Amino acid sequence: MSEPYTGSYQGDVRVLFFDNAVKAEFFERAINYEPDYKNAAITITVPDNGETIQEILNDLGISDLSDNYLYSHYNVDANVPKDLQEV
Repeated sequence: MSEPYTGSYQGDVRVLFFDNAVKAEFFERAINYEPDYKNAAITITVPDNGETIQEILNDLGISDLSDNYLYSHYNVDANVPKDLQEV
């Protein structure tokens, strides 16, 4: 019998990627961001509650920076080990 998965549970999140040009604006507006050196981008992690990208940007107060939005990455963690998850 296998052991139960004891990894941490992370709720459904969406990671928004922006080009590096927004770094100064995010800093000025106190937007919590993370640099993504691999993709030369700036990321923001938000809960994925079904809102559209425009709604999320409006909620964060950065709708004027929508031209700098690149793409999103979704993480849906069902508390299943990664080797058993399918994409």
